[in-house]
Amino acid sequence: MDGHARGFGFLVLGVVIIIVGLLIQWDVLGWILNIVGWIMAFFGVLTAIAGIIRMFRGEEGDTTAGFGILVGGGAIIVVGLLIQWDVLGWLLNIIGWLTVLSGVITVIRGIIAMATARGSG
Repeated sequence: MDGHARGFGFLVLGVVIIIVGLLIQWDVLGWILNIVGWIMAFFGVLTAIAGIIRMFRGEEGDTTAGFGILVGGGAIIVVGLLIQWDVLGWLLNIIGWLTVLSGVITVIRGIIAMATARGSG
């Protein structure tokens, strides 16, 4: 493969990585995660209530099934609330900046590859 083409490929890849990193940083992503977290917590509450109703309905076998549904609902609530947790946003910020840094390094690598290949093409 020609050095210019390889360098241009690195350049394009680096720009794409930078864009992805900046999108991760975007506040809209945190806002969407907040909405998803609240929706999950809401459905977890509904699932837990359904489990409790099934446990106390009185039919044979419903107690065990209801308890399983109740535990599942509790797990959904916990996951939904963890999505709301600010540490997730902090982690996304770190991932975003590391992605941008990776993209910058890839762009520099592409520029170097294109600059050193000019004598061979």
